[in-house]
Amino acid sequence: MSSGKYYGPTMNAFEAAEKNGRADELQRELEDLFARQNHSLDSDTTSIPRLSSGDGRGG
Repeated sequence: MSSGKYYGPTMNAFEAAEKNGRADELQRELEDLFARQNHSLDSDTTSIPRLSSGDGRGG
């Protein structure tokens, strides 16, 4: 794995997935999540809404 390709928890997730032969599956799941959460109408822009402060995660 290339250091600098991923950061923090993502790096750990890909490292574990690679050991189990599931890196491609994780990549697809993350891309799907990103696509579902990106509310931008412009294909060159990312817009993922902040979580509300009432969800226990701040914001």
